[in-house]
Amino acid sequence: MTVSKQQTSDHAPNLSPDEIIDDIGGCGPFQIRMSIVAHIIKTIVCFSFAGMIIYTAPPSWWCENDLVHYNLTSCYSTENGSSLNYCESHSCYTANGTQCTSYGFENSLNTIVNEFNLVCAQDFIPSTINSVQLAGILCGNLMSGQISDLFGRKPPMFASIVIIMVSNLLGFFSTCWEMFAVAVFFTGVGGGFFLTTHYCLLSEFSPAKWRVWITGFPSWPIEGCFLSLVSWLLHDWRYIQLFTAIFALPCLLSWFIIPESFRWYVAHDKPEKAEEILRYVAKFNKHEDINLHRALRKPETRDNKRYTVLDLVKTKTLIRVTLLSALSWIALGFCSFGLAFGIQSLSGNIHLNLFLFSLTGIPSKAIALWLQNR
Repeated sequence: MTVSKQQTSDHAPNLSPDEIIDDIGGCGPFQIRMSIVAHIIKTIVCFSFAGMIIYTAPPSWWCENDLVHYNLTSCYSTENGSSLNYCESHSCYTANGTQCTSYGFENSLNTIVNEFNLVCAQDFIPSTINSVQLAGILCGNLMSGQISDLFGRKPPMFASIVIIMVSNLLGFFSTCWEMFAVAVFFTGVGGGFFLTTHYCLLSEFSPAKWRVWITGFPSWPIEGCFLSLVSWLLHDWRYIQLFTAIFALPCLLSWFIIPESFRWYVAHDKPEKAEEILRYVAKFNKHEDINLHRALRKPETRDNKRYTVLDLVKTKTLIRVTLLSALSWIALGFCSFGLAFGIQSLSGNIHLNLFLFSLTGIPSKAIALWLQNR
């Protein structure tokens, strides 16, 4: 559909944002490119969140005081071709019943547990750090929603990339678990910023019938499979964080690819900037024969009120929708995070378990996407 000059007269009705998107090519090459770039950037968020499964995993350990008791140089000895463990695994006490003061860890995986001796009296710290990151995500979600309404979608989205990059570097250089906990909190904030704003940007440039597919593409489980490969190759939580920080650096170049939301400009009485963006999108999609002057006018009935999170509980209908949505997310959070961190308790290789867990998310999410449009 092309907007004619008659339609853009002062007496013609405004076009809806979805009609404007259809006019500039619908789900065209621009939307596809923007979606691919956004999902690639999401990799650093997945690594920062799902990486905690690796970072806080407890490797096999033993009390090294027993080496003195048994007069051994190692807890493991080979007799007749078989490996025998002479130390009582995961014991906080020595063989003679005294408190263990030195611990040994297997070297197949380096995590914060063996880095900072987070066992016995300190075994609650890894799970507490996981909760600290979730608190950061909550703060990021709440702040980014308000910030993106006030200043646009693009600034907080790219601020999230910087926050995640710097926080992972801080985690890489951590000298104690407290310093790592601070870094983890801010990776949560950055991830919360990104997940909130990137959904807005993708949705606001996409036609309604394609919105589910563009925003819900199963990139997270694919990135989880990639994380399992990287963690298997690096075997060290510090280097996984360094890899994430380095990966975040080229993501900043997408500033020149992803524009501000034209809907945000229209809502804030900046039609000339919205038109500039839409003409760029139309040119990219090869739909340049459009006239947007009337279409981009703000509706006369629209007020200039600034909204906050408190407006979500201003009416009974909004309270009901807000509470039901919150309960749904809480239930999903219990399931997804509970199952994900349960990987640490499974037998076998943690990298393979993470890969298989992530792999199951690809077909299940693809089926869910198909069902949502039904």
